[in-house]
Amino acid sequence: MASNSTSTTEAMVDLMRIQIQSPSNDHAQVSANDVIAAPEKELIICAFKIAVLEKVASWLGVVGFMVATVVLLGGLVTLLEIKDFVLIGLLLVIEGIRIIFRMHYTQQLMMMPIISFINRWFQLVSAIIIDALSTMQLASQDFGKIEKAHNTIRDISLNIFYAVVLVEAHVLLAKNAFFEWKVSYCELLKKVTNECGLDLSDMISIERFFNDAYYKSVTGNIFYALKMDLIIFAEELLVSSSGEEQLTGARILEALSIHEHLSDAALCKIGASTAVIKRLIQMRTCNNIFEENIRNSANVILRKLAHKEPKVLGVAGMEEAMGSASTLLNSYHLD
Repeated sequence: MASNSTSTTEAMVDLMRIQIQSPSNDHAQVSANDVIAAPEKELIICAFKIAVLEKVASWLGVVGFMVATVVLLGGLVTLLEIKDFVLIGLLLVIEGIRIIFRMHYTQQLMMMPIISFINRWFQLVSAIIIDALSTMQLASQDFGKIEKAHNTIRDISLNIFYAVVLVEAHVLLAKNAFFEWKVSYCELLKKVTNECGLDLSDMISIERFFNDAYYKSVTGNIFYALKMDLIIFAEELLVSSSGEEQLTGARILEALSIHEHLSDAALCKIGASTAVIKRLIQMRTCNNIFEENIRNSANVILRKLAHKEPKVLGVAGMEEAMGSASTLLNSYHLD
């Protein structure tokens, strides 16, 4: 009990020393140089490019699906050769599986290594099959002989369909090749982990950040990833109900706050969020022995903030800081 009281008092003192840039803003405004220098930016650009290729492939898939179902299997189904009918059906099944996975299981696929591996191989093999079949049909132009008036409409429709799925296959192959090159061959995750000052054991956190940026860009606004950074990502983890996620967020913030080149920008952002500081203090005053690592990380961050030069963190919102500290202390005594 005495130890907890001391920690709470120390937390209050530290909070009173922290200069909050603007009580009305959640995050500090950092310079363009700070944003560009952030090591995770290369990872974000990579996730954005892969998401763009995935979106383009999906849009092409929708166009091909509409041409196949509305035109070919709708009005022109009686004019199709058995070979084209079977090929169109096969390509639609493959595209349907891709759409289902993209719409409902993208995040799960990214978070589960074995399933993610199977999915990547499925996309690669399916793209090669689609490429080969569509190229073969476009090259041969052997769609069967029928009445000339119907023949022209059918052939144009088939050529459009096979051309669209061929381009889609090439986009998917480009996406997979780019992913393997940047993430696997160039070891981008490992590089960013090292540049952020994290241990290799923490690389799973960087991988999760990458997956999160990709997932939100694919399923939502394509430019979402470009607005992300590790500070915001870590701060979101701090308020998670999962102790493991809280520790992940705290370790990321700790690593950035003590980084030789990144600490100023990181502390500026952390110190500009009253909610984050309060959360860090709550973590610091926990007395659960299983949360020792979280407490230690919170201690490091708060003390770095407390001893930072005021010119880095801005002008104080001292009254609010003192009120927050008093509230925390009173809450402790009530507990």
